[in-house]
Amino acid sequence: MLNFLVRQATVADKPALFEFLRRAYPDRAQYKFPARWEWEYEHNPFARGTLPIWIALDGDRVIGQSGALVEPLVLDGRETRVGWGVDFFVLPEYRGQGLGTRLQQANNAGNEIFMSLSMAATAARIKTHIGLRPLPPVPVYTKIVRHDPASVLHTLAARTKLPEGLIRRTGVHRLSASLLTARTARRARGISHPARGVIPVARFGPEVDDLWARFSPQFPALIRRDAEYLNWKYVAQPHVQYERFVSPHGYVIFRRARPPERNVGLILDVFADPADEGTLRALLGLAIHQLTAQGVTYLQAASSLPVIGQILTGWDFKQTKTAIPMIRANVPVPDAGWLLGKGDHDWDQFPLA
Repeated sequence: MLNFLVRQATVADKPALFEFLRRAYPDRAQYKFPARWEWEYEHNPFARGTLPIWIALDGDRVIGQSGALVEPLVLDGRETRVGWGVDFFVLPEYRGQGLGTRLQQANNAGNEIFMSLSMAATAARIKTHIGLRPLPPVPVYTKIVRHDPASVLHTLAARTKLPEGLIRRTGVHRLSASLLTARTARRARGISHPARGVIPVARFGPEVDDLWARFSPQFPALIRRDAEYLNWKYVAQPHVQYERFVSPHGYVIFRRARPPERNVGLILDVFADPADEGTLRALLGLAIHQLTAQGVTYLQAASSLPVIGQILTGWDFKQTKTAIPMIRANVPVPDAGWLLGKGDHDWDQFPLA
């Protein structure tokens, strides 16, 4: 087995890293660099001047990497930094030689707290091997709001065992799609409309710093959600177009996916007093109404907060899957009470995987 070098990258490695990314992501390279790479790593205000990427080298050639999306994490009122494991890839011709484990070990050792929320099965196995442990699951909720005839056709054929061609000639799939969409729209009339005082913002300001000061003590563990962080994550992030609404009692962030992504509406973050169900309903209802009006096919949200799950399931969302966060920390961390959602880690990036 060849002894390839694994080390932390520096800005001087940028050309070699970009060449590696061209090979690793031939269909998505333009979304990986240079804009996202520079936002995520080089100009990340929370990375403290270092480049949080660990690389494997064959001579001068980068053949694998494991990155960390560094963000401010508050644990029981104390702020630290978390490195979310991201952009883990080993070129196919170099796999099977232990490089993936070495890269993840180096990334793990380079961060006081190392976490993942959304990850491939291979990455999850390696993280378990190097000492990460699971946290309570984060449910994902989905709701179809616009039924397209093609999907209905496939479903009818599967359930009736009739040929798709026969069903297509009857036109029943088109009628069924229309009826299902109309039924969904009728049921949506019961979804809360936004309360007064909710306004769209181009950037976050002191109003969210106030929300953070008021409500963050109610969560034992969460990413710091002040203006500095939110503007970096949801304003400066390239390729994605977020909608941001703020009220005196909370905020919500969402977006409609754009081509080449599928036609989904994503609710990324909602922040308010967890005991204020009225505000949570108003903010979630605003996102749902806005996204539905934009013509999305379905809606998706994720949250570790039980009250959000109760609200969404009461509005006909279905829990469709579960994400299992994983963590290794050099400091004490709470086992419960985390605030995690679709906007955490790099769970949302353009284009959706």
